[in-house]
Amino acid sequence: MLRILLASTFAIAVVAPAATAQPKPAPKPGAKPAPKPKAKAADFGLTAYASVAKGGFPEGWATIEALSPDEIAETHDNLDDLSWLAPLARANKVVLFGENHYYAVTNHLAHRVLFALQQGDHFHLLTMEAQYSTTPYIDHYVQLADDAAAKSFYDAALVSMVDTAEERTLLERVRAWNKRHPKRRIHLAAHDIEHDYATTIQHVLAPYFRRLDPDVELEVADFEKDGLGFIAELEALVARARKARTVGDHPFLTADFIATVVQNLRSKHLASHIDHTYYRQRAIVRNLTDPKYLGRWFQTGKVMLWGGSYHTQTRRAFPDGGAFLREGIYLATEFKPTRGKTYSISVIGLALSLGGMAGVDAAKLGHMGDGYRTNLQRLQRAHAAGAIAAEDAHFLDAVSAPFLALVDLARTVDHKPFRITNVAWFLINPFLAKLPPELRRDLAYARTEFTSHDTVIVVPRSPITRQLAR
Repeated sequence: MLRILLASTFAIAVVAPAATAQPKPAPKPGAKPAPKPKAKAADFGLTAYASVAKGGFPEGWATIEALSPDEIAETHDNLDDLSWLAPLARANKVVLFGENHYYAVTNHLAHRVLFALQQGDHFHLLTMEAQYSTTPYIDHYVQLADDAAAKSFYDAALVSMVDTAEERTLLERVRAWNKRHPKRRIHLAAHDIEHDYATTIQHVLAPYFRRLDPDVELEVADFEKDGLGFIAELEALVARARKARTVGDHPFLTADFIATVVQNLRSKHLASHIDHTYYRQRAIVRNLTDPKYLGRWFQTGKVMLWGGSYHTQTRRAFPDGGAFLREGIYLATEFKPTRGKTYSISVIGLALSLGGMAGVDAAKLGHMGDGYRTNLQRLQRAHAAGAIAAEDAHFLDAVSAPFLALVDLARTVDHKPFRITNVAWFLINPFLAKLPPELRRDLAYARTEFTSHDTVIVVPRSPITRQLAR
């Protein structure tokens, strides 16, 4: 019917006599120019969370339970909604917390999950998807009991390494826990390649090698120009430092640790110039499982791993040696100390708001990922044009049928985060069969996301994480 109507309209347009163009009347003297049309969110590719329609999924397709959006309390006791984690903490060696990045509420949830796990068992390490070289710095900070010493160390060493206000809060809460529970301490680590290699070279490697030889100069531009040649020079310096037993500005800066940072910087070069996925994943698995890096933590106690949900899948099979392509799958199926002893959580963030980042000058901020920069700038441009309010959440991508269905569920819990406790796929499959192929693909992807982790949590809306200036 639509095709017929369009054809009829076209035919009428062809046979109708052409209208005589009328000249526009001249504006009256002193008249104000016509106002420009008001900018809309759609002009920036944004869809207001509050405007989305019902998803159309069958009634009863999922059961859920609401969770709190709050940050972990200073007393570490706002955890009642996460009591379901206690038996899982006792039964597993590793709990993996997967996310799509940049949602402040997701960060709050990760922090609370860390402390909720302590109610079931002692998880002695949290390792995060950040560059490995920051590991001893952030862990040293959270072990300091003296507040003045902690502040001095933070100001001297961590300003260049801590990227967000949420990460800073985590460090403060873990340090407070360790002061209150000295026999059940939590340690912090990071396991990714050196994405912010400039900070690694300028603030980790250069000061260390100047302890060995004051004439050593390391230039970021040299690494960018000839990465492998630069690494070869660093390896020679490491050999000299081992012979000299050089210790850096802090006791944890030893030749053995610096050697692992150099190899992780080499992995960054290979990932950037040859194959990102292969070399990054090889490095992440090495960093997690090799005793020279973080492997001993998995052998001697329990670990929470926090990263992107791409990395934290555990319920898929990657045959022919492919398990390393997802560290979650590798830990769940290949690494002997953790094989069969993992539990994975996927947290899906839907809509973002600017929150406190509305008027911030992005040029004055520290290191940020390309995805964060793109999202922040889009939201800021829309806000500057008057198209959105800072507190209103928006989808940054097309709103697919699964997302609409998740918003439907969110409406039943006042748009708080929620955990999906059951999915009735037998109700969804007939609905899926009636959709166009592209929508079926969307739903197939959503099903993989749901079934590749042990449980799924949804954060319907959240402010974007607050990047810190350096």
